[in-house]
Amino acid sequence: MLELFVSDHFFKSTVISIIALNEDKKIIKINPSFTKMTGYTETELVGYEMAKYDSLIKEGSKKEDIWEAVLEHGIWEGEYWTKRKNDEPILIRTTVIRNLKKEEEKTSLYNDIEFIFLMKDITREESKEKLGKEYETEDYITGFPNKYAFEDYLQSNLEQTARRRTTLLFVSADLLNFYHIYKTFGYNKAEELLGDVAKRIKGIIDESVVISRIHSDNFVFFYSNILDATVVIEELEKIKHSFATKPFVIDGEDVYITINLGVSVYPKDADTIRDLFTYANVALEQAEQLGGNEYTFYQPELMSADKEKIKLETDLRKAIEYNEFQLYYQPQLDVKTNKIIGVEALIRWNHPKMGMVSPTRFIPLAEETGLIKPIEEWVLKHAAIQNKKWQMDGYESITMAVNVSAQRFNTSEIVQKVKEVLELTSLHPDFLELEITESQLMYDAEQEIQSLKALRELGIKLSIDDFGTGFSSLSYLAKFPIDYIKIDRSFIKDLEDNKLNETIVAAIVKLAKSLHLEVVAEGVEKQEHLAFLREVECEKYQGYYFSPPVPHYKLEKMLRKKDPSS
Repeated sequence: MLELFVSDHFFKSTVISIIALNEDKKIIKINPSFTKMTGYTETELVGYEMAKYDSLIKEGSKKEDIWEAVLEHGIWEGEYWTKRKNDEPILIRTTVIRNLKKEEEKTSLYNDIEFIFLMKDITREESKEKLGKEYETEDYITGFPNKYAFEDYLQSNLEQTARRRTTLLFVSADLLNFYHIYKTFGYNKAEELLGDVAKRIKGIIDESVVISRIHSDNFVFFYSNILDATVVIEELEKIKHSFATKPFVIDGEDVYITINLGVSVYPKDADTIRDLFTYANVALEQAEQLGGNEYTFYQPELMSADKEKIKLETDLRKAIEYNEFQLYYQPQLDVKTNKIIGVEALIRWNHPKMGMVSPTRFIPLAEETGLIKPIEEWVLKHAAIQNKKWQMDGYESITMAVNVSAQRFNTSEIVQKVKEVLELTSLHPDFLELEITESQLMYDAEQEIQSLKALRELGIKLSIDDFGTGFSSLSYLAKFPIDYIKIDRSFIKDLEDNKLNETIVAAIVKLAKSLHLEVVAEGVEKQEHLAFLREVECEKYQGYYFSPPVPHYKLEKMLRKKDPSS
């Protein structure tokens, strides 16, 4: 039976919402129907423990009873209340199935899957009375009015403010590092923290101000009938100061939470609830760009930038559909012989109207919107295809390096994707290398180690990119099953004028050698850079000194030369 639910066609097309878990109860797959039902995307759930979702169970069967039944009998069926991402309560009819097949009987299609949750939203089948009073008016974590009750209060105050011809200030607040807290302490402790955050904000602002947690770590409140905004600004400053200087306590540990706030004004900015929310969130995004513990008032020019971002996202989705991407390749050379021994694949977007769009412009947007997943799959597949084609055309075999984001690295899915690409292209794993940045690895080091080990078992090479720009634990660095360290270009560009950079580069090379790792230097632009790298016995380099990233046909001309530097 399990084969049916995880088959690719059924999984994607069924109206049943599905979550697939491994034996550690970590989510490894969710289907489009689940995202539609709850609002949660793969990026937000895959790789995390089921507790991130099932801790939302509010009424009905206890989750402990569910797991007990599944472990004992292999199946559980029942109903319980849970919440969508926006905190809207929903009643779910659920069947949980355990994969009872022996290990040797499992097929590769569902080899990692241990549990399947099959869900259906039956809220509309129940009478409104069954929602319960707390679901109609109250947020179950903070005890404050929920989104719907809050909007009723807001609408009433908007009408009152309009009659009095005064001003209403609407504030949207967001916690910048909430999911870091979740990953460290677990979801239950994170929920307790949200309650503490709510109490602190409520203790700072005027007692008459209505506050609500509308979803996850997003709080909103408003000041009505305001004649002078000075009082509001003073309270926002107090919130900033409190979060910057006073820690919260979780399991006896001091934890600092970063808060940002965006403010919209009625009637200057907007005259409807929807627009007040929209413009406050636009201001909130601006505050987040300024750093931690900031607040920003909405300005019309912010909206134009936001519209440009929305347009770019729409175009980016079309780019995936219409195959508007290209790969450029930057040669990697042996420092001693100056021979091309590898290339780094770098994506380029050839926009039909704007021309070439810089990756620095669209990659962050892709990561933010979840589009990075199909884009990286495209890069991995086409880079491997190109490398195999070069081999079949008679060029000397070289390594193809491909960048992978942290969103993909902390899930088992990346291992399966690499395996599929190697099988599709028949490329030997010796000629494929994955790069992940130092800061990404240290974000969840223990999880990354498991992913790295699984990838190494496939036979591919692994490297840490932008080394030296993040914070590495040497104890972890020794555990990472990697082949290369790539020194960030920021340490290379001023080598001849900066003795400190020389010392840092030499130390990184020495450290790498002690760990039996090779070193690639990025951003080599001058003969002096290359001379220094030879002096400290760095193995590889790439940079504009030899060549910028180029299309495949220009790289092929270099590969045909016996001395590519001539």
